[in-house]
Amino acid sequence: MPWIVGSPSSAIANVSNLREGERLEICVVSSGDLSADPERRLLIRSLAGVGHAVFTVDGGRGPVSWPGSATRVPSKVPARGGVLAAGVRRALPGSLQRSLYERRLAAAAGSPGVVYPASRRDLGVAIASQARAVARDPRWEPAHPKDLPTLAPADRRLGSDFPDLGHHWPEWTGSGETPSGRHAGRTIVMVHRASEATPARYLRSAMDRAGVSVIEVGTSLDWGTIPSDAEAVVVTESPLPAVRVAGRRRDIPVLYWVHHGEHHLAQNLRLAGRYGADAILLAHSWHLAHRFGVPVHRFPFGVPVELMSPETTPFDRRPLTVAMVGAGLDGSSERYARRASLARRLEGAFGDRAAMVQGVTPEELIGVYARSKVVINEGGDRHLPITMRVFEAIGAGAALLTDVLPGTEILFDEDTYSAPIDDVVEQVRSIAASDGTGAREATRRAWAQHTYDHRVDELVAIIDATTPTDPVPPLDSWSRILEPDVTTVAVIGADVGEPDLPDRAIVDVQRRPDAIIAEGVRGLDEALTSVRRMVYTTDRPTRDAVLARFPSASVSEMEGVHCIELVPGAGYRVDGDDD
Repeated sequence: MPWIVGSPSSAIANVSNLREGERLEICVVSSGDLSADPERRLLIRSLAGVGHAVFTVDGGRGPVSWPGSATRVPSKVPARGGVLAAGVRRALPGSLQRSLYERRLAAAAGSPGVVYPASRRDLGVAIASQARAVARDPRWEPAHPKDLPTLAPADRRLGSDFPDLGHHWPEWTGSGETPSGRHAGRTIVMVHRASEATPARYLRSAMDRAGVSVIEVGTSLDWGTIPSDAEAVVVTESPLPAVRVAGRRRDIPVLYWVHHGEHHLAQNLRLAGRYGADAILLAHSWHLAHRFGVPVHRFPFGVPVELMSPETTPFDRRPLTVAMVGAGLDGSSERYARRASLARRLEGAFGDRAAMVQGVTPEELIGVYARSKVVINEGGDRHLPITMRVFEAIGAGAALLTDVLPGTEILFDEDTYSAPIDDVVEQVRSIAASDGTGAREATRRAWAQHTYDHRVDELVAIIDATTPTDPVPPLDSWSRILEPDVTTVAVIGADVGEPDLPDRAIVDVQRRPDAIIAEGVRGLDEALTSVRRMVYTTDRPTRDAVLARFPSASVSEMEGVHCIELVPGAGYRVDGDDD
């Protein structure tokens, strides 16, 4: 029989604003031993830390060190000891033993609101449980009837933990007209690292058109410099390093606009805490709403009206049959291997009527879309993003052929775009041969409901409905010092354990950690072969040894710790700390 053990309280204080009716019962299930999986332990701490009732079901033994309760299911079938039971186990085929074990795990999981399988191997167990929804990793195909990403967009319990203002739900009908100057007299602080290609650029322009007085902050939010008439601070996700925060916070709402899904989630959870977010604006991946302990509002990207016109080139006069714009089209990135494969097939089928473009300005990008009948949207396999491309392509009058992105069917009628990408060449031929009615209807709706001018109206409504909360106490030194995109950490020769890093996972060097904390050079060579991004040390000889191996690394110092970025500007980062 399964046996249940209690657990000590969470290492992360519950700082959420979840009300009783908004908490979910969440099960994390594993056919292995969760005690041996530091990243799943971090998931458990994170879910409990924002206020959900979390329990676990796994094949481990003994007491646990994570929040909530644990049901530990012996993997032996039958589980009892003795000669007879051992004989039965020897007689049972391994596949049958596994099946019986998985049934017991599924039964022990019961009927929670959401079940998280610890790995792809455990997905079948999660689906077999009586859970309302299963939190599938987007890389685990295909979707299934209990798929949380698929269910969440239309389910208020799963798609947002808080009663929001009704934006972007199935019954939502739009925000109406957007005359210039309609929000004159309002002052909003906008915090982000400026870039011509980020959506913050377009939101800022729309705020200007609406008459909002915008105070733009790039590298450091100093509360002491924020004027008294500022009504809110809006932080938008932007490349790292993260914006620093200093001074005593004012009693005004702080909103954080999140642009990425699963692969930036841990980073964004930490940044929401750093900025003291009172509400989250979630661009897509609405199944992640329950991961934040504050109100979550749907806040998609939009049509950048300054780059295009609602009077688009007629569908039958467009010179390009198909276009793709984005990174990795040349095959240089393993992450976008599927995208590159699609590009090669389309170029082979359509020749000079296919435009496969990367490394262009936003203005050039829109020019390509405006000349194309069909635009392909392939978002990679790490999350399920309703990308900027969706709005830009549709706003420019192109027909969209896209991966299945849950929530797109709410923003646009399903018959106005095509999904999923399957036999891409035949799909493009079929769409290009049509009269373009679906594309025209999607474009009409985009300009009527989904411009950044509409987003400003939604933003103002959310600000007016948001109550500032007490700031979250700062984390202890190590968690505060580590970069927010560092989730996995290996420790070499330092006295640092899980209690010192409650919001990170401490892993072995062999698991390619995001960072290492090192004191002394013993074992350092192996660690430097494996580490992805950062090294932290208080020891000068260790610092010098790292720099000898990585002479182009950049070094900063915080509270006596040398913070070494091995490849400056790599990933979702910019090199340097200037505006």
